[in-house]
Amino acid sequence: MHQPRNPDRSNYSMIINYHRFLNPRLFTVFLCLMLASRPLVSGAQAPEISGSFPSGAQIGTTAVIKIDGKNLQNPQLLISGTGIIISSLKSNAAGDQTLLGMTIDAKAPLGPREIRISNSMGVSNPARIWVGNYPEINENEPNDYSQHAQLLDKTPVTINARIQAAADQDIFSFHANADEVWIFDCIAAKIWSHLDPQLELRDEFGATLQSAESYWETDPRLVYKFKKSGSYFLTVHDTQFLGGNDYFYRLTIGPVPTITGYLPLGGASSGKIDLQFSGYNLGSLHSAELPVFTGLGSHESWLSIAAPGGPTLPIAFLTDENKYVVRSFE
Repeated sequence: MHQPRNPDRSNYSMIINYHRFLNPRLFTVFLCLMLASRPLVSGAQAPEISGSFPSGAQIGTTAVIKIDGKNLQNPQLLISGTGIIISSLKSNAAGDQTLLGMTIDAKAPLGPREIRISNSMGVSNPARIWVGNYPEINENEPNDYSQHAQLLDKTPVTINARIQAAADQDIFSFHANADEVWIFDCIAAKIWSHLDPQLELRDEFGATLQSAESYWETDPRLVYKFKKSGSYFLTVHDTQFLGGNDYFYRLTIGPVPTITGYLPLGGASSGKIDLQFSGYNLGSLHSAELPVFTGLGSHESWLSIAAPGGPTLPIAFLTDENKYVVRSFE
């Protein structure tokens, strides 16, 4: 959707959904053509996005996202994908912050959306926000000591948080029952955060039960089966003990249905797929027939399956024009 700019309103925001350009090469061509058609102010610096908070929202909800950066005055927004309606877009006078108001359709595709800010000075670097399928809350500071841990009284939940400064850490407390399998899924690399997260699970006495950390542009996921009921703590910090506005993350916590292995990993960009999978909190569910998005060519989709305990965390599925032969799990 391309909404033309009204020259009589300097603060008018143009919203472009460029879901047809999800192929990186096609979008690069689109962006170059757009840049070539824009008059740039001599000596001006293009907009720059350094981070966003919260860094996403749940399907079927409204949200206001604060975009931090530089030279963000008189913004126009480019956003990939479908299912998101932009209700407002306004920058402060200093141009270092833009507030983005949006509504996410209940049937919007899950996963990442690329955003850019455009104005008369140029087009910003790309940033990402995430569309999830569980209720969301924001981190409450201070929460860097067990005595000040943020209590999670309802789970599953997705927490939008940020490691705000060097040596900062976020601690969350919750109650788990014996024999429950909980998932602690952190998203940072997928939304292009600078955070290199480490997760540490501890019991009520401070003993470490399990830890997980990222490696080479991946995000950590911790899976733990509790032996007894009680109170527990999860700590998030940067592996190098760094922090700042660009050290944001999303953390989903709870006995969430989770797929850890599946076939096929990809398929033709039309019709349906018979997905076979394994994981946690899935009950007897190990296969599902799912529709594949059509007309997108080579593309990465994020799929979620309705399980007995709720929707699964989304998994990446690649589509292109080729045909595939699928081998089942033995």
